[in-house]
Amino acid sequence: MNNTVRWIVVGLVVIVFIFLAGGFLVLMEDTLVDRRLFLGIILAITLVSAVVGARYWSPVTKTHNYAINFIVHTVVVAIVLGSVIVMVNYFTADFDKAEPEKVLVERKFQKTRYHSRRSGRRSYERGEPYQVYYLKLDLPKVGSRELQVSKKTYNQVRAGEEVSVLITKGGLGLYVVSPASVKSISSPKRKRHTSLHRKS
Repeated sequence: MNNTVRWIVVGLVVIVFIFLAGGFLVLMEDTLVDRRLFLGIILAITLVSAVVGARYWSPVTKTHNYAINFIVHTVVVAIVLGSVIVMVNYFTADFDKAEPEKVLVERKFQKTRYHSRRSGRRSYERGEPYQVYYLKLDLPKVGSRELQVSKKTYNQVRAGEEVSVLITKGGLGLYVVSPASVKSISSPKRKRHTSLHRKS
């Protein structure tokens, strides 16, 4: 493999890897599984496959060092395998047929994140801050789970009250939750009182 082709392959692998890693991190938040068990199974499968598969990475890594190729294989395949599983499972879930479930809001909180802005031809720096809103819900099957929600939903609910949320099985049999489906089910009287209190 010549250098040009090698760098094209490396570039494509990196792009796909970043995309899949991002999807994996996001969708794992909405997949209701025991994370340690799930990741442990993925890692075990990856390590077994690396025993044979590591040697095929030498054209990409440009080294025949088995340890290096073993690590590269393990990291890449673990991310690819995990992300494919959670993506296929989530995007084959039919939330339209799911019945809303009542769950308890344990707490609500915000996290500050930052936009990135370009500071040079090849460099970026931290930009303006923005808020991300979370509800910590007591979900069936997994217990406490933090879900990112919209500011509107965040403002409509209180810690200690119940909300409705859609939970269903994905195409691979893993339960998933839809953060966008979270809705306050508090009484109209409480909502009206809260609205008047904010105006005053």
